[in-house]
Amino acid sequence: MMLVLATVILSFSASTALADCPTGKPTDAYVAFNEGQGAYILVKSTDLDARDCLKGSATGKKEGNKVPVMMAFKNEGQWVSLPWTFTLDGPKVTATDGQRTLKREVVYDVASHHCHVEKLASGAYEMWMLEAGGLEVDIECCNKKYDELTSGQVVIRPQDKDC
Repeated sequence: MMLVLATVILSFSASTALADCPTGKPTDAYVAFNEGQGAYILVKSTDLDARDCLKGSATGKKEGNKVPVMMAFKNEGQWVSLPWTFTLDGPKVTATDGQRTLKREVVYDVASHHCHVEKLASGAYEMWMLEAGGLEVDIECCNKKYDELTSGQVVIRPQDKDC
């Protein structure tokens, strides 16, 4: 009887926590990026060309609507780092490295900004999380939203590549 009661309590607690997940769109990508504090890692993606071990860190202060970001990833087992400039417009992000321009939009964020979900111009989705980790309930909220948005799609996990 105690085991059943404990299971019911844990199930109720988990569903209550997930019911408390934010539902609105964030209004500012810079806020979703924790105002440039800490590195974010790409945890899941439906972009089959996502880079292995991809992570991004702001390398300077925001000037106007631009933020310098260093993106690092593994290419054939070797770490590569490239400087990018993120131009922010509310939830929209335009990233350029001087040769390429990528567009995306933050479509989900949690209050702690420990994780967020982005939609790429291609229609693919990505889930990003602070490299240092985050509140378990917030990570669960991001996972739930990501799974909802990507139902039935192939999902890759770039951090599972010997990072």
